[in-house]
Amino acid sequence: MIATAWRNWYHCTVGTYAQWLPGDKRGWRERDHHEHVDGDYKTPPPPSEFHARRWQYSKCIMKGEPYLIAPADRKTIGCLLLETFTLQRIPILALAVGATHFHALVQCENNRPNPILGHAKKHVMFNFSPISDATSRTRQKLWEGESGVKPIMCRPHGVAVYHYILDHAGKEGAWVWSFRNIPS
Repeated sequence: MIATAWRNWYHCTVGTYAQWLPGDKRGWRERDHHEHVDGDYKTPPPPSEFHARRWQYSKCIMKGEPYLIAPADRKTIGCLLLETFTLQRIPILALAVGATHFHALVQCENNRPNPILGHAKKHVMFNFSPISDATSRTRQKLWEGESGVKPIMCRPHGVAVYHYILDHAGKEGAWVWSFRNIPS
């Protein structure tokens, strides 16, 4: 259950397929927290044989190759995401599409951002043809199953998230968009 957000705004993060697997050295979270794992990406857990075996098992059960969004494809994916948010009538303030994930600051009147993100992922999946792999006939899995959704708690928090998302251009070479880019 997601906490109710200030004025229904949410910071949403969706990763690309198989970029952060259980057993990863950076730490991880088990689905529905079935198993407690110490640490996170800021304070990774100490290396252990269990983590190495868990990571190897995660790699074995993957149903495709890990996906990285090529720099040439980031704008195309970003425009498709903006299109689906527009089609769903979802207000958006900022969007960043990087190599391994995208961030969006969106408003969800019904306080249920996960179905909106599901539609967005499907829209991109069915309308995207990678520039970097135009000859491929097989459909690559693009997105991870679960999305990260954090409610915005107050206006200063929303402003900080807005700037955090736009900072991905300089930090990660992400394609970014802001509501301020809209021509009048």
